Amino acid sequence: MLLYGARVTRIALLKAEHIHQAAEGSCIELGASPVLMPPAVERLVTTQAEAARRYPATQPGSSTERWLFPSNLPGQPVNAHRLSMRLVEYGIDVRSARNTAPSTLADDPPAPVLAELLSLHINTAERWSKLAKRDWIGYLEARRGEL
Repeated sequence: MLLYGARVTRIALLKAEHIHQAAEGSCIELGASPVLMPPAVERLVTTQAEAARRYPATQPGSSTERWLFPSNLPGQPVNAHRLSMRLVEYGIDVRSARNTAPSTLADDPPAPVLAELLSLHINTAERWSKLAKRDWIGYLEARRGEL
């Protein structure tokens, strides 16, 4: 969430299968295309995925999904609200973190690439890109006064 701006509801539904090993490192599927994770995040997420794959078999009749963040109920993912509350306990403000990540990311790739990577609507990605663009007018005016 902090890195890619994924919604907590999306994170809660991640499965161990959403983590892939690639030549460059591990990738996570948050949208249409897998995204390469930085090494520190990769270690945490792959450890969690390995634990999810080793998670004991579920009760008969329940889902056999290997949730990245399982709940206490066999075969069920963690509740998004519960996951949000846990993040708050660790000092992570879910809403501001969710809004900061896309604006930071939008400064670099074009809006269509951002939309595909994060499963955003193209209009949302365009809006984030416009918000992230730096306005150099103030800087230029200040420099003109120095010259």
